[in-house]
Amino acid sequence: MDADLRGAALAGVRLGGTNLFANRLGEGALEDIDLTGVVFEPPASRLRWLEQRLDSLVKADNLGLMTFFGDSEPLENLMRMLKQHEYPRQTLEVTYALRRGLRRRASSEGTFWERVGSYVQLLFVELPIEYGAAPLRPVGIVLALVGLFGSVYLLPLYRPSRRFGEIWRITPRDQFGRFSDGVFKEPLRATRPREALLAYWFSFLSAVNIGGRIFNLDDLFINCQPYEFHLRGTGWVRTLSGLQALVTLYMILLTLLIYFEKVTF
Repeated sequence: MDADLRGAALAGVRLGGTNLFANRLGEGALEDIDLTGVVFEPPASRLRWLEQRLDSLVKADNLGLMTFFGDSEPLENLMRMLKQHEYPRQTLEVTYALRRGLRRRASSEGTFWERVGSYVQLLFVELPIEYGAAPLRPVGIVLALVGLFGSVYLLPLYRPSRRFGEIWRITPRDQFGRFSDGVFKEPLRATRPREALLAYWFSFLSAVNIGGRIFNLDDLFINCQPYEFHLRGTGWVRTLSGLQALVTLYMILLTLLIYFEKVTF
């Protein structure tokens, strides 16, 4: 059915599940409408019509939440048109809509390995960065994980166990610039609220523990401490700290690659 929607006021109308762009829309009808769940499968003639009204389409809400049921080619063509006409943000939103739809199709209709690949794609690309549409989300994920892991690191402070894992504070014996090879080591204990905060500081240092012997990112923050000390984990604490650093490194690389446009999806 090819309904004539010219002049219709569609702002605020729930359009999810409709093949909106197969219908006749007025020139200004694309502005301020919510495209959440709208099926984007217009015929070729309507796609050419949309290209002439891209300046109106880019003002619609939730371009990235459109979908398709059968043919993905119209979304691919729309993505190319937006890129050609230099709408970078909208290009990324349509890329997200396209890749999410293809990933969902693979997870429901693909072979076993295609389904496995779709779940990997969901976990490592779609959720953290939305195929480039949410380039700063990894930063939020890293900060959220600092708080989450910090709460976990409270466990060895309140229930210490040298057999399974602890957090140790390593302090040089001399804090006044004189040469000394000795160090003072003590396991952290949450005897005061201030000591408990060190679990979150350890979590933050674990997240930025990226680099090597010559340069390590956490050294920059250790130098901001009022006096010199290092926090080190043993047992499961050390393992979890290493995993946290790997997740942070992946999130940083993902953000940088998208920011400098070194990878596209």
